[in-house]
Amino acid sequence: MLASAFQNEVFAGLGRRIAASDQVNIGAIGINGMGWVDLSAALQIPSVNVTAICDVDENVLNRRMGDLSKMNINTSKIKTYSDYRELLHNKDVDAVIIGTPDHWHALIMMDACAAGKDVYVEKPVGNSIGECRAMVAAQKKYNKVVQVGQWQRAAQAFERASALRPSNATILDKWGVSLQYEGDPARAVEVLQRAVQLQPDSLYMRQALATALAGSSRFAESSAQLRKILQLNPAWERADQVHLALGVDSEKSGDRTTAIQEYQRALALNPTLDFATKRLVALAAQR
Repeated sequence: MLASAFQNEVFAGLGRRIAASDQVNIGAIGINGMGWVDLSAALQIPSVNVTAICDVDENVLNRRMGDLSKMNINTSKIKTYSDYRELLHNKDVDAVIIGTPDHWHALIMMDACAAGKDVYVEKPVGNSIGECRAMVAAQKKYNKVVQVGQWQRAAQAFERASALRPSNATILDKWGVSLQYEGDPARAVEVLQRAVQLQPDSLYMRQALATALAGSSRFAESSAQLRKILQLNPAWERADQVHLALGVDSEKSGDRTTAIQEYQRALALNPTLDFATKRLVALAAQR
């Protein structure tokens, strides 16, 4: 799962001889738990090297250097740090993996982007909406590649679980969402429809189904699910997102009037929805 997450233009070069200019040098920050798991997975990609590791615990650093040696990796050129800021100053590091405790994710990610590094950061992304917005702003400002670790989105695991518990709506929901993440909306629709049938009052499952339907260009069916959500609970905490999605569905279906109405409703509930504002401006310009 992680290996596939790294297969973008930054981590190019699988299945061929890797030129030095195409290799990516990784620095791992926080390597006692998931940071080490992430690094180990990344090193399975031929174009990835580890050039630096960082942890506040010297015992962890020593243990991981030993582990890298056991993996037949030359550790003589790997630098160790106890302060992540020093690692970010290392010009030989192209990208970083952040596996620290949760409360460090936001600050290190933003500092890494500012230092010109691409980032793989473990979940949760941040501890508040404010942190997450600041992280998104940093990514946009410095134009760096940022990937959030979502290992539980592995569809195969949920498919096996569903075989064991075929009537478990929660497992079906997670399987369907994972299929959507992996770019298979048609199959996601099939699985999520089963989840909704088992648990018809779940607004979250209906929203996931609507997303998959829209991903399959079945906008009328997606809108029907979204309107059912509002019928079940007009004051749902995600109602702004529901109206936003209804606006997108309507626009994709060529219904400009309804799209405008839904974007306006979304903004009435949440004035910070920049996407809705931009679409209203764009639709107004089409008159």
